[in-house]
Amino acid sequence: MTRVLYWNIENFAINKIQNPQAKRKRGSSGTEQAASADRLTYISRHVTETDPDIFIVVEVETPYNNNRGVLCGGGGETGMLALLGHLQGLDPNWCLVPPLIAGNKEAVGVFFRADRVTFTGPDQWNGGVGPTVPGLGVPMAQAYPAPWNNCLPVGNYSAARVQFPGTVGMPPPNVNFGLDVRHPYQTTFLDAGGRTINIFTVHSPANFVGATAFLQNMTTMAAIAAPGAMNELRLVLGDFNLTLLRVADSTYTDCYAPLTALGYNVALEPAFGPMPNPLLGYAGYFATHMRPTDSARCWSENQSPAYYPAYFYSGDSNGAANASIDNVLYLAGAGGLPAAAELTVINGVVGSPYANAGANPGGCPQGTQAFNVELNWDWAGLNAQWVNGEAPDIAPQFAQQQGVRAWFHGWGVYGKIRSTSDHLPLFFNG
Repeated sequence: MTRVLYWNIENFAINKIQNPQAKRKRGSSGTEQAASADRLTYISRHVTETDPDIFIVVEVETPYNNNRGVLCGGGGETGMLALLGHLQGLDPNWCLVPPLIAGNKEAVGVFFRADRVTFTGPDQWNGGVGPTVPGLGVPMAQAYPAPWNNCLPVGNYSAARVQFPGTVGMPPPNVNFGLDVRHPYQTTFLDAGGRTINIFTVHSPANFVGATAFLQNMTTMAAIAAPGAMNELRLVLGDFNLTLLRVADSTYTDCYAPLTALGYNVALEPAFGPMPNPLLGYAGYFATHMRPTDSARCWSENQSPAYYPAYFYSGDSNGAANASIDNVLYLAGAGGLPAAAELTVINGVVGSPYANAGANPGGCPQGTQAFNVELNWDWAGLNAQWVNGEAPDIAPQFAQQQGVRAWFHGWGVYGKIRSTSDHLPLFFNG
């Protein structure tokens, strides 16, 4: 089984983890420098506790360049290299696929453990800053330029791919995703058992029309439409910007239908059948998106109970609750998936897996991967539900807990977590 940790780390660049500024960080009593160190520690803890073979970071900032497939630059470049250095301090086997621009000022960072998987491409680097040339043979591959020349094992000049032929034409032209749209980002690995782990990382447009068109365009890629090959595990993962559950009644939107029609399985998917009644915390078990600090709450209000695990910190800046927009879809050829796949939403606010039975009405994905809660819910010991540091099934009302707002919004609690990213990571084992 190969362990993959995916995370959209909002606006990732060097200042996210190494900010030299000594001015005070807003919402914190410390400096910007101290805040960035806290974020790095928090990111690092995800790696040490989940122990992935592959760690994928979406939303890596880079200067605008519409020539997709060239090497990342700017703050994203220095941030990726700094994170690689930190990971290698934890274990020297960590490597980094030199990040390429996928579009719209973004690259993708793919870290991997070279003692567990072998990076195979699917492309080979052709020298300079790129772009890549699909089909370039291994004997023709060239070394990456500095500062990317020491990111891969010695002699490995493999490269990611960001341009994809369609299924029609001789030869078929590349699929046109549109101006400035971030393309899928393909990386391939061999695991210790000889399986091909074929990963397509996505960051769809942040609107329904664009995200829907993006997914439909993906189905016209030959690499996506093809059936699973022998010993292949194919993953399509990332931020799809498509809502999994309807806001009104938490029913499934079937938003991934274009891919499931091709045989892909949705890892974070509601169980089919009647909806639970009452719903309790149902939708929050699927949530992956987080509200800004000033609009997040962990307490109940009149006619608005806050249920574990998402309370009212999950959602978006427009106020929509329990937004689930990240996912992992998988397709396996013969021998590609030796055991049942597992997916866990990694949640530092309440911890993972989701173990509170009192908020689960049935049919909720609890996950299997352990991750320790980042904050202590016994914040003041003023309520029996918050004794022993455990998150409550139903949060007490704010009127009963004066001071909870300041506590929850504080840097050491939700503030640091939300400053790291507006997304929760996903952990896939398959």
